Amino acid sequence: MIRMEKAPRRHRGMFKDTRGFWYVDYYTPDRKRRRKLAGKKKADADRLLRTLHTSIAAGEYVDASKVPGFTDYAATFMERYGNGKASLREGTSRIARLKAYFGTRKLSSITVADIENYRITRLGEPDKRDKKSKISRSTVDREITILRSMLSKAVKWGLLAKNPANAVEDYKADKKRTRFLTIEEIRGLKRATKRTHSAILRPAVILALETGMRKGELLGLRWQDINFEAGQILIRETKSGEDRRVPMSRRARWVLAKLAARDPLHEWVFQTEGRDGGPKRAGDIKTPWARALTLAQVEDLHFHDLRHTFASHFAMKGGNLYALAKILGHASPKMTLDTYAHLSPQFVNDQRRIMDAPAYRSEPAAVNARVLSREG
Repeated sequence: MIRMEKAPRRHRGMFKDTRGFWYVDYYTPDRKRRRKLAGKKKADADRLLRTLHTSIAAGEYVDASKVPGFTDYAATFMERYGNGKASLREGTSRIARLKAYFGTRKLSSITVADIENYRITRLGEPDKRDKKSKISRSTVDREITILRSMLSKAVKWGLLAKNPANAVEDYKADKKRTRFLTIEEIRGLKRATKRTHSAILRPAVILALETGMRKGELLGLRWQDINFEAGQILIRETKSGEDRRVPMSRRARWVLAKLAARDPLHEWVFQTEGRDGGPKRAGDIKTPWARALTLAQVEDLHFHDLRHTFASHFAMKGGNLYALAKILGHASPKMTLDTYAHLSPQFVNDQRRIMDAPAYRSEPAAVNARVLSREG
């Protein structure tokens, strides 16, 4: 057993063992005594003790014995927070990659350098969809965003003193994709969906084109959230985690009415049969979607581009861009304006009218003169 030597009184709280290592003694906020190795120099112990006292006084102290490993924490995070947010449920594969990298390491041991090394490692890995390409920077950014969110919750829950991911800047965003279909391409795609013989693909494609809903939002729809009387669709499984309502177009109402008549007792709008024979929401539609693109001879199209197609045609028909932001569920109208304003003739014309107005008038001077006369 290593014998500890008590430091002189002026160094209370610092101790040196027979090997020359310095330790600090302190009390946690809940009055539990702790001893911690500082280093081989008294200055190291003094610095550590000051740091501990400062963190305790500021309410930022975290008991190292209570800090979980990353893998255990990830399970707790998803249980307490992740299940209520669609964007995190869809990111379970990203969390799995983070778990594989950080493993059982304690959260408090993860540094900015560790996170930077993770990014470098990921950028060197091949893309699963295209083995000839590397992982994109935007993909890595999304993984770091999830890590940043996880560690922020750890700070809030008192498991971590500060979030190291906040010091990691995202890569410069890849060029934003705004691919949308022409009228002819829309017609060709609709015809192709009939030939796939998928009971889900065609109505899902039409609803995406009519409402701008994301694929996950569509597949997660329940009949209890379809209000035919009000002409609205309540979307619960959103990317932001907040419910939103989308107006039903005439064609969207027609598609939903046909689905309701076909399967009136189903819970989900797009429902399939599970392995146990029970009902479950539809999974994915990658196979019929790929078949439809081949039949329609449409290139470079993702299902998410149907959302851009809805928004682009809404703007080109003169729709209100602030209303479009609400329909799409954008957190800020700026996102909508930056992406679709150039397609809106009404928006462009409104700006032109402002630009065509006389630049200077005499009214302001006259108003100022009246104000000065009253003050005098």
